[in-house]
Amino acid sequence: MKMAKTTNPQINEFLHGKFLKFDIQAINQELRQFWIEAQDNNNNNQLSTTRACSNNLIILSDDFKNEDNLADLIDNIMLYSPCRAILAICAPACDDSFEAYASARCHVTDSNHKKQVCSEQITLKQAYSNASAQNFLKHSLEMASAIASLILQDLPVIMWWHSNTFSQQYFQPFGYFIDTLIIDTAKIFNSSAENLYEFKDCLKLPVIDLTATRLLPWRKSIAYSLDAFFKSDSIKFTSVRIINNKPAKFNYSYEALYLATWFTTLLNLKFVRKIEATDLCLIFDRIEPVNQYINHELPIYFSCVPNPKACDNNIVKISIFFEHNNDEKNIEYEVSNNEIKTTFANEQSLSKICLNNNLIIQELLNSNHDHTCLKTLNQVIDLLKVLMESHNA
Repeated sequence: MKMAKTTNPQINEFLHGKFLKFDIQAINQELRQFWIEAQDNNNNNQLSTTRACSNNLIILSDDFKNEDNLADLIDNIMLYSPCRAILAICAPACDDSFEAYASARCHVTDSNHKKQVCSEQITLKQAYSNASAQNFLKHSLEMASAIASLILQDLPVIMWWHSNTFSQQYFQPFGYFIDTLIIDTAKIFNSSAENLYEFKDCLKLPVIDLTATRLLPWRKSIAYSLDAFFKSDSIKFTSVRIINNKPAKFNYSYEALYLATWFTTLLNLKFVRKIEATDLCLIFDRIEPVNQYINHELPIYFSCVPNPKACDNNIVKISIFFEHNNDEKNIEYEVSNNEIKTTFANEQSLSKICLNNNLIIQELLNSNHDHTCLKTLNQVIDLLKVLMESHNA
């Protein structure tokens, strides 16, 4: 990226992506002055700079090792949606410290007319030497206060909880100023199921669950293949079988349980009991006295096999069995070469859907959040609580 030098060498470094250290108490004022000087030098620069911002994006992490990867992710997001990005990292270290850095994130939008659109990334690094719960809450309040002072007013505030653990106490100071929460419930569950129960109290906020995002190819495969049957009054589902990658703790993966709950939510069913022998079997029944999709109950079976083809979502294969016009039929969905292959009645391949790594960014930019997924999330947490209590009994 070629640009003429400005009178202030720090402005040039800032616009080229170098992170400069700022006084956390004066960062807003100093950034404002940087942008003024950058605009004043547009006439002299070979590349014209325009500042743009559509929202506030906060990414909260608890590991300094994630900094570079998250910075790259922020850069990719800004290609599609310019924003003020605040990367906040709070993690244990030898000594207490709190530092602030900032840099411009610029992307050329018109190479012919030499124009670029820029936003900024602010990085807050908070290190603490005492990891006790009491001090951790204190650090949470300090970080939340610093972030709140950096938010651009009158713009949406999106917070990505990029941590494997969740604490209601730790989250509470941030909940007062965010509009949308991004979270990965599978990571929280794999760390501690109890943390997931605490998270349910936060569902009054609009939530984007990255677990649901990773499962989107599976959900699309099921929805597309069954669409024609759903329009028929004569379909009756009889059973579902899900083969998932063998988890460390249980005979089901969180993703498999989530997908099963999503499917039964579509059918307007409720969990009633479990049967556990070699494999886990969950029984779902009608919420209303009459349900056009089942005759009585719908069993969903979970089997575990070690399989590297399961990729990031831990699901290897799904089989859905049903009756249509008094004929027994089945549709299978299986991972193959980074695609989900859909096969009808063991004969005809209907479609293939790729497992897209860019789904997270697409979901971040999607303002029409899936209400079915939010309902699913509520129900899967309730279901997990029952399963965990039974497991610990």
